[in-house]
Amino acid sequence: MSFDKLIKIKTYYGYRILDYILKNKIIIDNIPNCVCKNINLFYQLQLVNDKYGDHKLYNKFINSCNLDKITKYNLDNLFNMYVITQKFNGFQKWGPGNNKNSRDNLLNHYHKHKNENWQINNFNLEIYEKFAIDKSKMMSNKIVHTNGKKVYLSGLYDKILIIGRLNDNKLGISSCYIIDDQNYLNKINIFNANMCWKL
Repeated sequence: MSFDKLIKIKTYYGYRILDYILKNKIIIDNIPNCVCKNINLFYQLQLVNDKYGDHKLYNKFINSCNLDKITKYNLDNLFNMYVITQKFNGFQKWGPGNNKNSRDNLLNHYHKHKNENWQINNFNLEIYEKFAIDKSKMMSNKIVHTNGKKVYLSGLYDKILIIGRLNDNKLGISSCYIIDDQNYLNKINIFNANMCWKL
């Protein structure tokens, strides 16, 4: 049975009947198992299907993404991030982050974090900018996470956290800083709790 027919069943009969159909595996062609086990995810799946059901990466996306992290506010950025990260090999540039433009973002983060223990000779703005871009190609623990609206791609290079996000469908670094030992686990736990998928 097609997803469109499932939507019609939900609309006509409600979630109780749809829940019964899914849990008893009466139909399951392209419906992810997580939706069959948790009917509440049907809303998120319907959001994705309505907008991206014809996209070639649709099935891959719904089977990779934690559907419960999808909202109507982050769907476009999540899907675009998924498409972009199919060939992710590090960030190519800095993005505007919370600032008006990329240059201001870079300057603000450099001044905010320049006194951290970088252990780099002649540490300056240009070195900081290039360091973040170069080390993003060697990040471990790469994950895409969301706060329900904004979508981020984060990873670690040793104890250095590099975070990027989409701005106008372009991926750029939004911050780069050293995580001290006392905040390390807390920061990682927050990202993991909001994780959409791992790269």
